[in-house]
Order: sequence, then C-alpha cells, then structure tokens
Amino acid sequence: MNREQGTGNRERKASAFASFTTRVDTIFAPPACKLAPQHALVASFTAADAVLKAQVDELIEQQKKAREAGDLGAIEKHGVATGRFALNPYNGERVPIWVANYILMDYGTGAIMSVPGHDERDFEFATKVRH
Repeated sequence: MNREQGTGNRERKASAFASFTTRVDTIFAPPACKLAPQHALVASFTAADAVLKAQVDELIEQQKKAREAGDLGAIEKHGVATGRFALNPYNGERVPIWVANYILMDYGTGAIMSVPGHDERDFEFATKVRH
C-alpha cells in the first residue's frame, strides 16, 4: 500500500509500506489498513500528536497484559483511527489507516489490509468501529 499522510489542507507526503493479507483476492476493496502499535509509521504519526500517542500507548499496554496472561488471541479487538490514509495501489482509492491492538509487529510486516468478510478478528473490529 502507498501511504498518503495528511488530510484536508495539510501537506501530503507519500511513502510506501508493505501490508499483509491472507486473501489477495480482496485487494481491490479493503475497508481499512491496520498497523501494529509498535510499527515505525505509528511512531512518526504520534511524534507530533500527544492524544494519538496516549491512545497508542494504551494499545501497547493492552497487548502487554494479554501476552502476560498468555492469550493474545482473546484480546478485545479495538484501535484508533490515525486520520491518515493509504492509497490502494491497484485502484487508487484512499483507505483509512488504523492502529489496532490485535495487530502484531512480530508477525508479518506489522501492517495488514483488513478483510472483515474473511477474517474473524477483522470482522470483530469492523463491527465495533463500523469502518
């Protein structure tokens, strides 16, 4: 995915990041991209946004507690919108970027293309935030 940073009147800066999907056949219509709270892009997003940083720090704490309990898969799925967008390289559509507590930096690239119709974790998240 290509990332487009900025919305509205803010300056736009383009960069790219690799995202993971188990369903490449859904590449044309992902409702969102999600990043692990520890992803390098998240650090750049939070550098100048104290509110987003506090929200991301809470997601990291939730992951830590779930790991300590030994069942990260049972974590209640939720996250925060970054206010930034990725550009789908196949159709050019803007896709919102979220930071989610169930996305792991140590699995794949730490970035996923959300597929709520085919992944129950993405479905659980999507039904809560209606993205």
